[in-house]
Amino acid sequence: MATHRLFIRAIGFLPDTTGNVYPKPGALDGYDRFSNEILAFKDSGTRIGAVTTFLVPKNYVGTPKGYVVWSSIATTGDVVWDVDTKAVADGESLDPSTDDDAQTVTTTTPGTARLRKDSTVTFSGTYAADDEVLVSVYRDGVQAADTLAAEALFEGFVFEYADA
Repeated sequence: MATHRLFIRAIGFLPDTTGNVYPKPGALDGYDRFSNEILAFKDSGTRIGAVTTFLVPKNYVGTPKGYVVWSSIATTGDVVWDVDTKAVADGESLDPSTDDDAQTVTTTTPGTARLRKDSTVTFSGTYAADDEVLVSVYRDGVQAADTLAAEALFEGFVFEYADA
């Protein structure tokens, strides 16, 4: 059994309509050599997010995890991330009323600007090869534990799983 990772870049996510999540070139925050497109999640004091979809790979067997990959130019504070997912099989609704998973993780920003941080959630829902997974990633600024007084710079999302 091997572990695999599927990385979905921030540019593959659609920001919500609040205006508090927006695409941003990394160069605006001092990324000199590798200035890719990121999503900035403002310190809005509200729950803000972005969504995407992906297909569960054919070799999927189990042990699903998710990683919110992010950084900040701030050097102190915590971010509360909520990750909601719904696996949709052929013949099921692409407008579901419930999620398979709704996981929350609070992560402290590194003490140095622009360092990568992976916030990990373990999924408990049922996923199967070829399911289309609807993914919502939120910064939950309503939570008192979200103390990062700056943008959280979202690089992307990783879906990790095991094969046979």
